Amino acid sequence: MLVEEHAKLQPEYDILCYISPQQDLYHASNIYTGLCELEEQGAARVKFVVPQGAEEIYASDSLTVCLSVRGPKTDRRDLLAIDLRDRSDLVTDRLLERSDIYLKRSYYEPDLLHLSSELKQKVIPFGLNYACRTRQSTRCILSVIARHMAIDLFHSPKRVVNQLNPRRSILYQYLTTALASDFEQEPESDLEPTILFQTRIYEPEEIYPDDPCEVNEERVALVRALREAFGAKFIGGLVPTAYAKERYPDAVSDQPTRQSQYVALSKRSMIAIYTRGLCHSLAFKLPEYLAASKCIVSRELRNQLPQPLVEGQHYLEFDTPEECVERCRNLLAQPELARHLRREAWRYYQQEVKPVAHLSNCLNRISAYA
Repeated sequence: MLVEEHAKLQPEYDILCYISPQQDLYHASNIYTGLCELEEQGAARVKFVVPQGAEEIYASDSLTVCLSVRGPKTDRRDLLAIDLRDRSDLVTDRLLERSDIYLKRSYYEPDLLHLSSELKQKVIPFGLNYACRTRQSTRCILSVIARHMAIDLFHSPKRVVNQLNPRRSILYQYLTTALASDFEQEPESDLEPTILFQTRIYEPEEIYPDDPCEVNEERVALVRALREAFGAKFIGGLVPTAYAKERYPDAVSDQPTRQSQYVALSKRSMIAIYTRGLCHSLAFKLPEYLAASKCIVSRELRNQLPQPLVEGQHYLEFDTPEECVERCRNLLAQPELARHLRREAWRYYQQEVKPVAHLSNCLNRISAYA
């Protein structure tokens, strides 16, 4: 009996996660959080490593995270590459070739037709990603990076000094990322009958090859329409960059923009507006809204997910600013519809987006695709 109980407590997965101080820790923070929570639950044995020698390639791309995974009842290790970039038409070729499974955040099948059939069959949707951390994941990542930098400093002090500023910027962005629990809010919590839409516009050179006119004008038109229709019940506007204040002063937000303050602000509103991310990616706002169990009013979602978000169940869709206003009015007038959307958003978050559930789902899909 004791042997059987001990066997049940053995982690199902043995995972090496390759990291580097040069990688985008902010975009990868959700993965680190999920891995640490899997280990806390006893479902996986996780080790974060800075690869050396021939393995350095596994941490060579700033927006691709590689995991070496040994699953239950097997001695074989599979290499998972998780591509977190916005663009659906790009892959990290050297890692796609070496990986057994390539999970792509921005997955849009028509943009993968240039790949050979052998490579294309490796690529599957990763799902929604947003930046978050836990205290445990922060300790794990900092301890690995600090140890690596100490060794680096001993062997190559000049190189470490030269890289100090970019590394400091990467670490600062990671350390100021909100905790996963800060985003979460159950669907029965009381919310204000207000509409949230705080968004950013870009100078043309910032978002190439996306269309700055298409991105910016849609967001500005929505801010103006919502502000005109709902007055004080509309919360948000354009993030007050110099470019926004110069080009669209009437649409600029007077609300907080620092992440910790914005997260607290955003949780108060019942309705949240979503527009596409850059290059049609599914932006961080969408999973953040799901975590806060909001009524989501969204433009069409182009990219594919492992489990689709269903219009009418998880969100309401609109095509024009006028339709967006109408959807919001319907939600304010129909509390039962609002309750339904909030419950379904929370359920989807718990099953597909919460970091530990998301990573668990990814691991469970290995046997189907490897």
